[in-house]
Amino acid sequence: MGQVMGFNADAAGFQSARDMVTQMAESESAQLAGMARFMASQGLDARLRARDWTGFARRYNGPSYWKNAYDVKLKSAFEKFSSGISRDLRARAAQGRCCFWATTRATRTACWARTRAAPSRRFAPMRTWRPAMRWMTRCSRPS
Repeated sequence: MGQVMGFNADAAGFQSARDMVTQMAESESAQLAGMARFMASQGLDARLRARDWTGFARRYNGPSYWKNAYDVKLKSAFEKFSSGISRDLRARAAQGRCCFWATTRATRTACWARTRAAPSRRFAPMRTWRPAMRWMTRCSRPS
């Protein structure tokens, strides 16, 4: 996820820096939407579509982008993630499905924990969920 400075709140589609922080603290969706609006307002979206990593890095990070090799890191990340969906994204998608399929908090919690523990086995029998439930007691539960 990218970062947007408070003085760019208007360019990111928010009324103020405070409004931006409030909305972005509420959800990943708000963070992503704000970042997308900011990139579009700065013409960065076109640079990404053109895979102009140097142009994007120079505009987003400033003229000293090269000191931290931001363009190289962007290209590397694009190549890594464009080669196929990662395991983490499959787990996130499965967790999203759990929120829609589960009808009770207990079912939703079990489903959420199960996908975190073993995202590649989406529909395993309930007996495989027990270790995941132990994991869940150490972490925050979905609402």
